[in-house]
Amino acid sequence: MMRLIAMATVDQTVPIAALRDGRERIFPVTIKLWPASAAEIAARSNQAAAPAVTIPADLGLSLGAISQDVREKYGLDVTQVGVVITGIAAGTDAAMRGLSPGDVILRVQSQQVRTPQQVQAQVDAARTHHRLYVAALVLKKAQDTPDPVWIPLRVGPP
Repeated sequence: MMRLIAMATVDQTVPIAALRDGRERIFPVTIKLWPASAAEIAARSNQAAAPAVTIPADLGLSLGAISQDVREKYGLDVTQVGVVITGIAAGTDAAMRGLSPGDVILRVQSQQVRTPQQVQAQVDAARTHHRLYVAALVLKKAQDTPDPVWIPLRVGPP
């Protein structure tokens, strides 16, 4: 079968044999050129293109240290540690992943974070190493379980 396909030309129809329900069946397969890029696939597709994602230096996150005022505003426990999300820029990866004000970032990659600067340092380190994502352990303000969840956040170009 591989030889038959390899010898065929683009737009040529070749018979391919396959076993179905214990019987050999012949299927006509038309050879097509593999698209060179995602843009070509999108151009040939009738599906809408994915929305553009903005990746600002701060990931579109407004962050704050957890103070008494922040605890009261978002209803955080007095023992809660981490970095609170106070705002999200629209159209960013963070917004598309469902982060919202009042969520608390506990770790970025393997590092516990307690200040916005520590979060940014982990993002900057990932970019220095040409990584596309960082993993953030987030305690969601509104969720069914009290357990934090790991959320991948895009730090590199799409």
